[in-house]
Amino acid sequence: MPDVKPFEPPPLDALGSFQVTLHNRCTETVWPAYGSTGGLDNSVIDTQLWFPMAPTSDRSITVYGGVREIAFWGRTGCSFDLDGNGTCQTGDCGGFVCPVFVGRLGQNATTFALESGFGTAYNLSLRVEGGSCGTHECSADLSSCDDASVVKNACGRVIACSDLCDASTDCCSRPGCEGTGVSSGDPTDDVVVTFCP
Repeated sequence: MPDVKPFEPPPLDALGSFQVTLHNRCTETVWPAYGSTGGLDNSVIDTQLWFPMAPTSDRSITVYGGVREIAFWGRTGCSFDLDGNGTCQTGDCGGFVCPVFVGRLGQNATTFALESGFGTAYNLSLRVEGGSCGTHECSADLSSCDDASVVKNACGRVIACSDLCDASTDCCSRPGCEGTGVSSGDPTDDVVVTFCP
């Protein structure tokens, strides 16, 4: 397990903060991740976000500041050393803690951006809920991945689609929370993220 320094929250500014509650309802461990989707975002997130979540576990973390141009996804099959170096089979971002801005957010993972909705890749079913955002859910059958987008593990089992929209199944709905409190910075609008709802 990587050695992460204790989190010191920044002073609250005019943009305030909001809570993100994470639920893992998958049968495997999920390593939550987030990244910025826009240049205006300057969010600071509680470092507890990065730690693995065992099946049936729950966690609440705080996001401070920012304009909520952020996205969430779940990584699977991860292995990291004490310095945070390592990889994940799906959703990898180059280390235990993802860079603030990730060029290809949640590559090979179901990713929900608060501003724009679900991306095109898929690894786990995912539901995101917020007071003004409503409920957004993406669930697909990995067996429907076409050959060009299939991601397999070392045993040859399909574990993700790099582009669900190129497969025979329909894409998950794309609308995000644009124009609502959750993306504009309303500090009272918390978010619930459920892996494998």
